[in-house]
Amino acid sequence: MKNLVQNLLGVFLLAGMLAACSSSEPYIDQARAGIYTQNFDSAYAILNRQIEATPENGIPYFYKALANSEEAKTKTNASARTPLYIDLKENINTAEELFAVQEETPSEAGEIDNLLLNAWSREFNAGVSYVNNDSLRSTVTNPLEVAATHLKNATIVNPDSSNSYEVLGQILMMANSYENAIEPLQTVIELKSPPSVADYNNLVVSYVNTDADKKAEKLLLEALEVHPDSVILVQNLANVYGKSGNFEQAIELFDQLIERNPANTDYYLSKGVQTTQATIELTNEILDHYDQIYTNKNELSDASGDKAEEFETKIADSEKEIERLNEKVNTLVDAASDALTTVVERQPENVTAYNALGILHQSKGGTLFEKRNYIEDLEESDQYDKQAKELFREAMGYYEKVVEFEPNNISAWRSLSQVYVILGMNDKAKEAMEKAGQ
Repeated sequence: MKNLVQNLLGVFLLAGMLAACSSSEPYIDQARAGIYTQNFDSAYAILNRQIEATPENGIPYFYKALANSEEAKTKTNASARTPLYIDLKENINTAEELFAVQEETPSEAGEIDNLLLNAWSREFNAGVSYVNNDSLRSTVTNPLEVAATHLKNATIVNPDSSNSYEVLGQILMMANSYENAIEPLQTVIELKSPPSVADYNNLVVSYVNTDADKKAEKLLLEALEVHPDSVILVQNLANVYGKSGNFEQAIELFDQLIERNPANTDYYLSKGVQTTQATIELTNEILDHYDQIYTNKNELSDASGDKAEEFETKIADSEKEIERLNEKVNTLVDAASDALTTVVERQPENVTAYNALGILHQSKGGTLFEKRNYIEDLEESDQYDKQAKELFREAMGYYEKVVEFEPNNISAWRSLSQVYVILGMNDKAKEAMEKAGQ
């Protein structure tokens, strides 16, 4: 019954549009009859003959567009409608151009907006329905793809509607098709004045998920000029900075967010996680330099003259770089530890914070172990060993908190097994390895 009502409604709309058009020539009546009875080939043939006879007349193009729209309604497959809507738009554009220079403007000119609105709303509403209507979704195997095709049709009919591009972009994001979502979401930014925070954010998310971090950064800086008080845009810019390795800028932005709203624990968590990531990056650089020192020392033992001097210079350069990086790491460790400690004080069951604290202390302990191995003075080496093991014990406590709240956290058990081995806790290490599936 619902389908019957919809079909009758379509007939009434068509009849109303035809009635509103007062032009009356034999070919028009014949074309209308073909459209009304869905004999579209006949209607197109009649209208094409009239176009050949009077190419300066826009009326046949209008009725071809109307036929395109009505024929599209008969296609159940959304993609089968697409070429018809392309033709519709071309025919409407030609009709408008010709109407503009005709001596008398025909009544059909006043029906163009209604024709386009009917076709656009048909496709737009169909696309939304395939997302929101569960019963309709169940009728196809790929509802998001079908929905996206309907929305693409809507953009063909009305390329000036930001709504069509916005919903199309969101549907493609839902389907994890971020690369395809970029173009419609860029169009939203171009069409709206000004774009909303959500408009910018959708495009940023699509850029980030396609590793276009530089584009995301540029867009966020542009967005913040339009919406300088948007917390989510600042937070996303900090995340983009962190993802691209600009940790100092990321931390600075998180500090700004914390200053704005110190009660927001999520800001402390984000700062702590980003800073921990920065620490790991720098720690890996330090470990690489230690590897270079070991390699150059081995080469130095067999070298002499200029070659020996070259290896000595390389060793000295690595030592300076390690010292520089260690200063940055110490600063970052303190900042991350303070932020994450605030989180666990406020949220004693925050597994992410405990895990980040474990990683932070384990990473710092690892660099001290490397330094211990590098130091030739036994007493000084022993001091670094003790400092490193103290950090590993702290890391152990944090990881144990993680598995207390998440007993099936394989990653935490694996980290615990490594720490237990270093601390000589072999029985616990074996148990942790089994929990980690090793």
